[in-house]
Amino acid sequence: MTSSVAEIAEDKPASAKTKRKAIPIRVQNIVWGRAAGRCQYAGCNKLLVGDQISGAANANTAYIGHIVADSAEGPRGDPARSPKLAHDPDNLMLVCDVHHRVFDREMVDEHPEEVLIAMKRRHEARIRTVTGIDEELGSHVIRYAAKIGSNESPVEKGAVKWSMIPERYPLDDGWIDLDLVTLELRDDDPAYWPTHVKNLQTVFNEKVRGRMERQEIKRLAVFGLAPIPLLFELGRLISDIATADVRQLLRDPKGWKWDSSSPTIGYDLRRPERTGGPVALKLEISAPVVDERVAKVVGPDPSIWSIAAAGAHNDIVRRPEDIASFAKLFRKTLDDIKLAHGEHVTVNVFPAIPVSIAIEAGRSWQPKAHPSSRSTTRTGSWAASPSFIASNTFTDVTETDMNVHMRPSVTPEAEETLEDLADSLAIPESRYEEAERSYKSLGDWLNRPASTIRQFDPQVHVQGSFGLDTVIPPISDEEHYDVDAVCEFRKLNKTQTTQQAVKTMLGDEMKLYARARNMDKPVEEHRRCWRLEYAEDAQFHMDVTPGLLNAAEQRALLLSRGLDARFADTAIAITDIDHHAYRIISADWPRSNPRGYLKWFLSRMEVIFEERKRELIRKGVRAGTEPIPFYAVRTPLQSAIMILKRHRDIMFAARSDERPISIIVTTLGAHAYNGEVKISDALFSILNGMDRFIGKAPDGSHVVANPSDPTENFADKWRKHPERVAAFYEWLEQARHDFAYAAKLSNKQLITETLAKSIGRGVADRVRKRSAARLGAPTVLTAGLVRSEAEARRAPPRLEGDRRNA
Repeated sequence: MTSSVAEIAEDKPASAKTKRKAIPIRVQNIVWGRAAGRCQYAGCNKLLVGDQISGAANANTAYIGHIVADSAEGPRGDPARSPKLAHDPDNLMLVCDVHHRVFDREMVDEHPEEVLIAMKRRHEARIRTVTGIDEELGSHVIRYAAKIGSNESPVEKGAVKWSMIPERYPLDDGWIDLDLVTLELRDDDPAYWPTHVKNLQTVFNEKVRGRMERQEIKRLAVFGLAPIPLLFELGRLISDIATADVRQLLRDPKGWKWDSSSPTIGYDLRRPERTGGPVALKLEISAPVVDERVAKVVGPDPSIWSIAAAGAHNDIVRRPEDIASFAKLFRKTLDDIKLAHGEHVTVNVFPAIPVSIAIEAGRSWQPKAHPSSRSTTRTGSWAASPSFIASNTFTDVTETDMNVHMRPSVTPEAEETLEDLADSLAIPESRYEEAERSYKSLGDWLNRPASTIRQFDPQVHVQGSFGLDTVIPPISDEEHYDVDAVCEFRKLNKTQTTQQAVKTMLGDEMKLYARARNMDKPVEEHRRCWRLEYAEDAQFHMDVTPGLLNAAEQRALLLSRGLDARFADTAIAITDIDHHAYRIISADWPRSNPRGYLKWFLSRMEVIFEERKRELIRKGVRAGTEPIPFYAVRTPLQSAIMILKRHRDIMFAARSDERPISIIVTTLGAHAYNGEVKISDALFSILNGMDRFIGKAPDGSHVVANPSDPTENFADKWRKHPERVAAFYEWLEQARHDFAYAAKLSNKQLITETLAKSIGRGVADRVRKRSAARLGAPTVLTAGLVRSEAEARRAPPRLEGDRRNA
């Protein structure tokens, strides 16, 4: 039960209103103070003083709500406890008008006592933490990363703030953004790295150096996500002029917050057995660097020094002490190298290092005291041997989250071939239109006057690869397009029915629909869905999963666990025959959020999607004011995912049980995409970085979290099937190899033939035709390397009928 601070009266008609004892001013002050004048409903945090619309700066817009109502009849009321808790500050929440209506009137059942208590405690704990920070602990924050279009820097302000608190806090005027500029130069152009470094030096001098020298900046917090050479240069510029806290983006749990529970890293300095020959220093923090690699680059009989982390891996730096101990050992090693090899020695550096170590290495290197150094890489390789710079030496690298993979140079011919490949994999718009007509026809049937479920407002919408516009043609003629759809019962809730009843109601109506449409095959029941089989010439079926709205409960669940709830508004509860509560009324239903996933996926490509949509409008591809459908716009992200799905299907044609599922490929690919405009850039960015978004659970198992519901793990079956983990990494390495090799070729016929065994002969032939059409020449078809596709055509078709198709 909730009361306005100004009027403590029940919300009843005027004739029926009765006064209740007002909450004492002393208690109100306690509630206000603990909440810091902000709404305590999870995810809101609205300031409840002032109104921007009216301009009333001191307007009081707050309500004080009861968790356990002050009367037994009220929300969450209890005959014995209500009178005792009526004026207890621990039972009162400061809330805005919107959320007082939500938990006291409109969605009472979705807000039990324990959920509200958790919200209140988390809010008050955060206020205590923030307000308890000493004023002297403020820092200026350097963010150095590549912005995508007009979007916010990938180093998000919110994540930065909460990673610093309570040890430090960002000053209000202390944000310094050193954006990584976009260049027209290719990264194999000799001018690429010097130009980037010059830009960094210029903006650093404009925004930082003078303020540091004038002591306006006393402490820096440095957050970098950029190529390793540039992070080293950033560290060199910062040097030791100001105290700097260099931060590291952790993979698991994802964020910039230090993990004090992790063990400290043990570093091992290994000296060479001999001091003759070229000098090399391996920095083996994220991964080992093999000696053969060093000798191949610098020549025979090198003197190899090494700083190696025990148990090197790509999420190893998790404490500030890890960076400090590395810096100390790095400086000592450079001194020892100078002592052993002389002042004029050049050190060839082979680093496999996280971003924070790159910055700290730059800060630690002193050009006057330490030997000159240069970094060496293997151009065009996918090995985890990132480059780094010293003495203005540059190499061809691309940064990932924790360590760096090489991005191969792509010839213009290879770029055009990839564009032709993406076009060849795109299904005709008529297929999308056919799918749209089918699910809309079913929706109309479910809402017809004679429908047995019409009163529950059933709404059908598409999900999966058709919803994401990442559908690719079947490999074999026997395989069908799989259209995934959801039927939401929008006026039915979990307190009224069971999963079994909801599924049965939908199934009965779909059977009537099939008979009315003279469909030959019966409607099939699957674990979560019902399947409609269309005529053979249609070559597709539709899987329809029933569900109920579940937004409030999902939001409360995610916020209570401190997880991202941005997409919870479209969450649903679905049915599952194997679920323990399938046949009983229960609040515990399986969860899903296909609309939320689509919204997240679109957010990963929003800038380029809107640009291409506007371009279609300018070209007049739709008559009059007819809107541009989602499937008519295709981005490099979607094209790259389609190419990778095809490569996967061919590779696992005879091992379908081990094939990485589409939702994992799509999710990791969308995470790794950075707004690239070219298909080749998107493809290699994804191949480069998708595995860094695979997390680890406390028990060591792999996690690919559903972005729209972080409690769901798309890789949950990997725990019981370790062969699927191995298969994923096997496929990823093969894809990296196949596309990197093809990217170097200049002969289109050879490029297509090289890719034929990875994409299938049918698609390869279509690519050849498109390439020939570009040149206006007759098409020359070769047999190519098509062993894998032949296997695919002999293998039984594999159909996935649940929401994990994407």
